[in-house]
Amino acid sequence: MSDQDRITHSDVLTWRRQREDIFGPMRKNILEDEGYLNWAVNGEVGQAFAHEKYKQFTEDFVFRLVPFARMIVNNGMDLIMLGEIPGINVHIPKSLHRSDDERKAHEDKIRRWLQGWFYKLTTYRTESPLVESAEDCLGLGMTCIYYPLNWAAWPDYPFMVKGKQREPRNDKEREKVRKWEHDRQQAFPWDVRAVHPYNAMPSPYEDPPKDLIILERMRTPSDRPEEATDRPVGQVGGTERITYCSADWYGIWNGTVPFLLEEDGAIDGVAPNPTGTNWFRIAWSGFGKADAYGNFEFRGKGNIRDARPIIDMLTTSLNARDSIRILTAFAQFVFQGKGPNGLQKAIAVRDSFRLGSGLGVATDEFVSIAPLAMPPVPPVVFEEEQSARIMYEMFAGPDLTKRQPGEPAVGYSTRISRTVLRFQRTKHNLEQAWAAVCQDVLQMVRNQLKDGVTTYFGGKSETLKRGDIPDEVEVYLDFAPITEEERAAKIALGKELRARDESGMPAISRRTFQVEHAGIDDPESEDEEIWIEDMLDSPRLKDLASRFLEARLTRRVPEMAEQVDADLAEQGKLPMLEPETVATSQPLPSPNGGGPGAGFRNEAEARYAPTPAGG
Repeated sequence: MSDQDRITHSDVLTWRRQREDIFGPMRKNILEDEGYLNWAVNGEVGQAFAHEKYKQFTEDFVFRLVPFARMIVNNGMDLIMLGEIPGINVHIPKSLHRSDDERKAHEDKIRRWLQGWFYKLTTYRTESPLVESAEDCLGLGMTCIYYPLNWAAWPDYPFMVKGKQREPRNDKEREKVRKWEHDRQQAFPWDVRAVHPYNAMPSPYEDPPKDLIILERMRTPSDRPEEATDRPVGQVGGTERITYCSADWYGIWNGTVPFLLEEDGAIDGVAPNPTGTNWFRIAWSGFGKADAYGNFEFRGKGNIRDARPIIDMLTTSLNARDSIRILTAFAQFVFQGKGPNGLQKAIAVRDSFRLGSGLGVATDEFVSIAPLAMPPVPPVVFEEEQSARIMYEMFAGPDLTKRQPGEPAVGYSTRISRTVLRFQRTKHNLEQAWAAVCQDVLQMVRNQLKDGVTTYFGGKSETLKRGDIPDEVEVYLDFAPITEEERAAKIALGKELRARDESGMPAISRRTFQVEHAGIDDPESEDEEIWIEDMLDSPRLKDLASRFLEARLTRRVPEMAEQVDADLAEQGKLPMLEPETVATSQPLPSPNGGGPGAGFRNEAEARYAPTPAGG
């Protein structure tokens, strides 16, 4: 990165215009999808939106607006995200540790720290960025996760001399240092948020994108109340904020005024990125795909886009049926006046007429009142609504929040698995994006926050420092780890598949059962633990241990082992072993030093001899 590569404010504005053209059709669709999502929230806006969509209704018709789109998104959220803290799995290559125990302890430390990081993420804002990103991705087709370091939330050491920390000199200064340590432990030095997909424009034809432009409308005191809306930038007046970010450069402008100044290392509002990495990740819903020309209109498509016609059918049928119901319940009447001034008499009676039990109107012989005959309700109205509801379930899925009475665990698990398939790509893309965020955050701790960052989860704290983060670390997330019922069902199914069929062969291997059904992440290590437990529970070893103290003093370990084997063989618990199998094995290294087998007569004596203190 050199000054020749330095970008300018003019470059950012040029890219902004280009991307507004490229993403224009997609952004237009995002606004319309959001109209469906929010029409039941704001009455006036929702009514205006509905009147624009359904022109077959009169201008004064008051719509009944059911939040079908919101229900589709919420149901999808229930299927792909069981909580705001995902299941976390950390993997470090075995080559980076001398032992499996050391590696597992290291992986557990990072996993616990990330659990605390997600917990902090869900509590330091009123809305969880994790949840918002999932809702954006499901409903609107894309999410942008933005997570720059927030140095303002990271307190500096109070006593610095020429860039180095100075020891406190008195009690007052020591108290300041203690406060600094406390504030550091409580700090969360990231500004993590889900940028509205309408406002996020990444570099269009690179995967992953190399840079990002964010357009946002900032509130100003001059905003008129009637303009106070949550619509994205470009809909109303106000100050526009432009943010640019790449691995090399970043800049922020309020209108044309740069936020970064010369003391920040900025020229023309652009400063070098101190982290050397992007601060954003893009995830697509998976419901759409760019066409042959790369148009994002078809790629940035959420679950609402294809559901629009179904929502239109349901809304039209619902409101048409509601209108018919009202007309049927509150019949229209004909008022006919007779004789002189008959019309005036009819109008006067009509204006005083009221429907309801015990209510009526006094009239005379010159005015007649008769109900107006209503045409029968066409059956197609109800047929269309029923068809629309069936198609609606294709997008929203059936209600899976409750297990049906008497439904077996296997059936319940299968029903959930089939329904969640529609949302699987969205879930996978979100998990991948947030896993990449985790890996970037770990590198930020390693390279920029070297003193360590503390997080809290489950009543415990975990501090991660530079030395705790290896060169290679893999993070895997699961937004919807299976429930105990689902796990029991999968294990039951796995046992059935492991049962031998007529050919004498199981349908799946033991390893597949361990990984896919029992949920064991490291089957090799699990096999080792099973072997060790089995060995420790063996009759031979238990009996051997009961005689060990006596044998230790007399150095009769081999003879003792042979006697144990003989006793167990006599009891039918162990085949009789030849003495040579115990006494003639290869020598082992001596824990006392001196080379292989030093101090011991054979392998059995070396194997079962006590280890010296400190050895």
